Amino acid sequence: PDTGNQDAWIIKVDSMGCVSPWECWVGQRDYKWAEENIYHNLKIFPNPAKSWIEIEFIDEVGRQSQYEVGVVDMLGRKIKEVKIIPRKDKGFFSHKINVLNWNKGIYIITIKRDNLIIGKSKAIIN
Repeated sequence: PDTGNQDAWIIKVDSMGCVSPWECWVGQRDYKWAEENIYHNLKIFPNPAKSWIEIEFIDEVGRQSQYEVGVVDMLGRKIKEVKIIPRKDKGFFSHKINVLNWNKGIYIITIKRDNLIIGKSKAIIN
């Protein structure tokens, strides 16, 4: 019954803001996950960070592809989107992002290749 009070809902989500692997409500367009190993040795460091983060990952499958690194905050607002191309090292990718002007908080980083998500992680900015 309506008691005249405001009600609040609590939704339990994982560290990426997802209810399940198929239901993420962070304001991102839906992409399919790559069939192969989805984590691809994704590393984000330092984490937590103050002035910059470096993103490293390995993807042997799409060596010649162009990659997109997307960063959103916990409200789903796009903070940064960068296209990167492979280095000469086969399948190894590295990209540094300046975060000095970012607000403190948790950010979700997604790596995409050919409209497939190949990795997803979070970064904490102090």
